[in-house]
Amino acid sequence: MRLSIHLFRDSVKGFDDLIKPESLAGPNAYKELKGASQLPYPCKAFVQTTRFKPPKWLGFLGDHFDTGGLRIHTASSAFVLLLKAGGRVFAVTFGYGFLALDRSKIEPRFGLMGAFNIMDPAKLRTVDTRNLEQVVKQKRTHVSVESAVSDFGLDPQIDLVRYVSGKPKDKDVASNVSGSDSMHITCDVSLPQLGKKCEELLKEYKSDKYKEHFGFADSFETVKSSDPVLTTLDSELAEQLAKRKRGHIVAAFPNFIDETRVEQFQISSGHKNVQVHDLHIGAVYDFYDAYPDVQPDPDKTWVVGLDSDGNPATERLSLRECLVCEVTYSQDTYTLTFGQWFHARRSFVERIKRQIGALEDITARLKMPRMNEGEKEGDYNERAAKQKDWLLLDKKLVHVEGHNRIEVCDLATHEGYFIAVKRMRDSATLSHLFAQGSVSAQLLRGDDTYRAKVAGILTKKWSGHLIETPTRKACFVFALPMRGKASAATDMFLFSKIHLLTHVKLIQGLGFRVALCKIQYGKTAS
Repeated sequence: MRLSIHLFRDSVKGFDDLIKPESLAGPNAYKELKGASQLPYPCKAFVQTTRFKPPKWLGFLGDHFDTGGLRIHTASSAFVLLLKAGGRVFAVTFGYGFLALDRSKIEPRFGLMGAFNIMDPAKLRTVDTRNLEQVVKQKRTHVSVESAVSDFGLDPQIDLVRYVSGKPKDKDVASNVSGSDSMHITCDVSLPQLGKKCEELLKEYKSDKYKEHFGFADSFETVKSSDPVLTTLDSELAEQLAKRKRGHIVAAFPNFIDETRVEQFQISSGHKNVQVHDLHIGAVYDFYDAYPDVQPDPDKTWVVGLDSDGNPATERLSLRECLVCEVTYSQDTYTLTFGQWFHARRSFVERIKRQIGALEDITARLKMPRMNEGEKEGDYNERAAKQKDWLLLDKKLVHVEGHNRIEVCDLATHEGYFIAVKRMRDSATLSHLFAQGSVSAQLLRGDDTYRAKVAGILTKKWSGHLIETPTRKACFVFALPMRGKASAATDMFLFSKIHLLTHVKLIQGLGFRVALCKIQYGKTAS
């Protein structure tokens, strides 16, 4: 039997209000089943009855509930069993029963952390990740043969595992396990034994066995619902939404979607709604601007994917579940993702800071011109090239077979610096900046045609110029126009630092140097 098991937050003590009100009303409302025999744990059962033939899970109920007289069919029926075990409240769902649960009361990552503790680290099958940066990238890696976690190419500094599946170590626990917020197991268990099974899974969830093979899950820890810092974090989130801030907040649908079905997204609050082709923070702000009377509340704003007929093609999620937001409070860094606040462990943050601080800063050496308030980057690059007698390569693309046209860098110097310039307006621009450097570095080292074309461009300005010499390595420079006195290394937010280090590691691994440079930005002093 394959079971989908959900754990409610420890603040939930009873069964009231765990089923969404809308699921208990209307023509397809869930109906509570009357118990036909005693079970060894407190429980309530609900069923939605709109199918055309008896579902397979009906046999699992046996004689324990009275289903006589009900027309239970298999087209869209669903079942929810709420039960108490181990001092906590669980839900076991079949069919689409999970859609009836109040997600705000679900314990986040119960399934994921429980699966990590149960799973054989050499027998993973699928891993879903979302990167810990504000340019949200989601990836599913599925292998045809059960494999070790090292075979999935995870970067523990930027990849937050969202879902995992594989084989458990102990076959008595389950024959297969997968988990995200909920846990899915395949095992032999009867309905009376279900309470004991939930107790067993709760014990596994609370274990720290995962640290041996999945210790990267500890870099960011969830902020518990009882932590008073949540009030401050939610206030900061509300302020960012109210003031339409960007840069440290983005929106992205957190679950994988069937792009052949999802035509657009609907953002709604109450009876107000808009449809957008892409979900991003700008679309959210446009919705709030279109309806000024709507309070920008992440828990009362909803997002759902729609098909071409306007029907729901995804779960309806709260905006909170679709946001990624970074907040620094009391010298600690917190990140909202998947609807949950994560606290970056100080040891992790300090390690990132040390690695960033170790990067070469050549601001004083290059003495790049100031960028004026409102000046476009293209205009700045042209002005800097003339002033410093550097080679302007901005928007001058090099074509390499099998690749899109590649921009080598924005500015090149005779000393072998390849400079990429990008204002730190938001993390999307920084992501592009870092990728520009690493892609160019990979081609310079691995593609003779590309290297020859770049060398040809350089020698047109500096006859006999060499990209590298026996005593000089080429250096990729990330130049950041920024306000204030802080250095480029210290003023970047955490996710950008993490993302930068990934590209630094790649570029340095190819034998090139990497450096940072700050460009002073703002109004010219009078």
